[in-house]
Amino acid sequence: MGTPTVRLRRLAAELRRLRKVAELTREQVKEQTGINVATLYRIETARVRPQARTLAGLLDVYRVAEPKRSELGTLLKQSATRGWLHTFASDLPERYASYIEFESEARDVLNYECLFVPGLLQTERYARAAIQGAFPESAVEEIESRVDARMRRQAALTKDQPLKLWAIVDEAAIRRVVGGREIMREQLDHLLAVTARSNVNLQVIPFDAGSHPGMPGSYVVMNFVEEIGPDIVYLESQAGDIFLEEEADVARYNLVSAHLLAVALSPSASASLIAASAKDLRPGKERDDHDARDVACSVAEKQPERRWQLRRGHRCASRHRDPRQQGSRYRTPHLQRPGLAHLHDPGKSRTLRPERERRRLIRRRPSPRDGACGHG
Repeated sequence: MGTPTVRLRRLAAELRRLRKVAELTREQVKEQTGINVATLYRIETARVRPQARTLAGLLDVYRVAEPKRSELGTLLKQSATRGWLHTFASDLPERYASYIEFESEARDVLNYECLFVPGLLQTERYARAAIQGAFPESAVEEIESRVDARMRRQAALTKDQPLKLWAIVDEAAIRRVVGGREIMREQLDHLLAVTARSNVNLQVIPFDAGSHPGMPGSYVVMNFVEEIGPDIVYLESQAGDIFLEEEADVARYNLVSAHLLAVALSPSASASLIAASAKDLRPGKERDDHDARDVACSVAEKQPERRWQLRRGHRCASRHRDPRQQGSRYRTPHLQRPGLAHLHDPGKSRTLRPERERRRLIRRRPSPRDGACGHG
């Protein structure tokens, strides 16, 4: 059948719930309706779309009255409506295709990203570079299909009833240069332009915020109007994509989102951070940084004492000079010549004689035996 629509999943979930409320097993339903157990399982998991008479038979067994019967009948009719995604469904993973279908039907989306710019806010060149980096073994055709699908998704932000997007990103997603400086600068400029729309909010969690609940990974919370179905959480990972629909799971991620919004910068402060990052990527900035580093290295090579000060962490060259360039009274014990005791007496203004020299003078003192005293 292909990728199930949001309304078909909603219909399947309602049929599962109604069977449990009626306290019936699939085998019991088979006995009363003649519907095969395997077919009933596929209907309840949105693998197949039931026929109108099959749905009517199930609702009779479950004793569903109006207006619920009419609501489910409308869901069945709407579940056959497919959007633009059917042209890409064969080239995209099933879970990702399902996510795109849900996103197109959502009322609002909260998207947290720790490493990438959210897909709905990406430029084409950034998206291509990001996909190539994330899927290095993918064929060119598959990469281009993903890029095309990602660009088509962004139409949800500009349709008659536009999708409301609340994006939260870690500062790493803003600072990481994806695709080169020019592509990243273009992406940051695009963020500043698109967040000017009333239905798009973007907040950045700065590095200074430290650890936060979003560090384990990215996620998306999709909210739907009540007639379509409950909220859904989407997780993307190397092990595969996961949908969470239980109320407890959705509530947990809503709580995480509240914590992230509390530590993130305001939308205006986030825009200032993005603008500053874009300015750092302007043409010539990289050359200026390299030139500054080259000058610093050249000065250090020509001034050994300055290199010593930088290595030692000293800030004042006049008070902390290289001991190798000073007199003996500035020398520390580990720099003295072997056998000498160059100790400075703080109470005197002269340096004490070396210990070896003092002992030599004592040994050579005159004695009466050699007549040096004038008694001979």
